[in-house]
Amino acid sequence: MVLQALGYPGSRVIWTSKSDPMADHDILTVADDGGDMWLEVKSTTGRHGRLDWPRAEFELALRARHRYVLCRVYEAHTTNPTLRREQDPVGKILAGAMRLDISSLAAEVAPLSAWRVSLL
Repeated sequence: MVLQALGYPGSRVIWTSKSDPMADHDILTVADDGGDMWLEVKSTTGRHGRLDWPRAEFELALRARHRYVLCRVYEAHTTNPTLRREQDPVGKILAGAMRLDISSLAAEVAPLSAWRVSLL
């Protein structure tokens, strides 16, 4: 195992979403420097890159930045799937190397009753 070769025990890999399907990541592991690394795995039976990215997962990616890896598995139903790792996807979005579709993004301002309305 790679972790053991780096001197870390296998217990540093935790399949979080197995015991908590609502977790904001799939796997908690260790980075090369010994710090935490969060992995989110998104699979498709196709070759397209589009994926649903729940808010909690995106917020973790915002906080963790270079310690967050989005793993995209293509053709997951086959005997030879392909894995692509996107470390710091937020940085890639900001650099224009990855696209974020915000067409379903919603915002909320204070309701009218909370505002002092003056027409003059």
